[in-house]
Amino acid sequence: MQQLEKYIYNLVKNNAFIKNILVIGYQLIFFPMGLMKGKIVTKNKYIEIRHSFFGFHDRASLNRKGDVLSHVATNKFINGSGHADITVTNIHTNSTRIVAKTECCNYQQGSLLTWFSDSQIIFNDVENDLPVTVIKDINTDLVKKLPFHFFSISTDSRLVSSVNFHRFGKGLNGYGYNINYPDEFINDGEIKFSNNTISDFFIYDIEREESIYRLSIEEAKRHSYGLIEDGYYYFSHSCFSPSSDKVYFLLRSSNKLYNTSQLFCYDIVNKKLSALASGGMVSHLSWLSDSSVVAFCNTKDDKSYAYYVFDLNNNTVNNINVEGLNKDGHPHARVQDIFYTDTYPDKKRRQYLYRVNLIKKNVETILSIYSPIRFRGVGRVDFHPRLSLCGEYITVDSSHNSDRTQMVINLKD
Repeated sequence: MQQLEKYIYNLVKNNAFIKNILVIGYQLIFFPMGLMKGKIVTKNKYIEIRHSFFGFHDRASLNRKGDVLSHVATNKFINGSGHADITVTNIHTNSTRIVAKTECCNYQQGSLLTWFSDSQIIFNDVENDLPVTVIKDINTDLVKKLPFHFFSISTDSRLVSSVNFHRFGKGLNGYGYNINYPDEFINDGEIKFSNNTISDFFIYDIEREESIYRLSIEEAKRHSYGLIEDGYYYFSHSCFSPSSDKVYFLLRSSNKLYNTSQLFCYDIVNKKLSALASGGMVSHLSWLSDSSVVAFCNTKDDKSYAYYVFDLNNNTVNNINVEGLNKDGHPHARVQDIFYTDTYPDKKRRQYLYRVNLIKKNVETILSIYSPIRFRGVGRVDFHPRLSLCGEYITVDSSHNSDRTQMVINLKD
């Protein structure tokens, strides 16, 4: 049965419309079996923050003090995007307070909200119809603003990366913001805004208040492999390395049927751009160390969809070949040999959270939940596991309560 399912999937994986029809039909038959197992199955202690979500997979929602960041929708989200309150919930006192508001929020990535320091947060918003990045102290309300939307922040909180979110949302449904962008953000040409070319990927130094690196779509295309030539191009999914000296990101090309991706890495210290040996499909990824990246993708030499490790020092890529880990998910790591990842809802609408040990080559199931079938498309709820800054907890988004709930799972149990 599994071999037949895999065969059918391989036939339709590059046609999103047919694939989605088959998945929905399949799940309508089997979802009662998934519900019978219970809404949530785990041996670990956990805390639920109801009616809230965080999003993404490569940044912490829980700091060292036990404060959890969440988004709470304040209006009806259109195409998965809308306005939200930003809240802080302390897991030790169970107290919650609103610390900010944003008009730039979507179900998939929130407002890119995360901790700038233990008392400061960073997120995307809009001011006077222009994109801004807000850095706010939640105790004093002191605010610093950057004249663009950021995507990721370096570990040392010195650098941010940025992409054009109008293009991102147009290329990948549900990842944009419902705001009225100025004409220069909608135009596909090389138009300048705040000293940055808006169709570029760029890295910005917060202290120096200037861009230190910029890459245009046209230049990135010249170094790419396996992309749809006549697709819609945009940058996405950037993340800084643990030591803040490198950053990876994707150049994507999409059409109505499927997405293609090229994985890049930029060495900030040596000022060197590398196009890694991805094979046209890169789904999700995470740093394992300063010199290695784990990704669910294919490669130039192996078209199989699987988890691979890219070694930046040796310029190699290898299939991790861990039994039981063959489905797309969102990896997240803090140490080189261990990472956490998840799955999308299977035919029974069950989602799983795993701990993967690359030395022992084993997979441990931490959590299984039932996701109601209405949570799909731009309204889906992915786990997107992310380790807390103290490393003792992992937070995920979940729909097991038939709403959006952020869960804080104790890894020590």
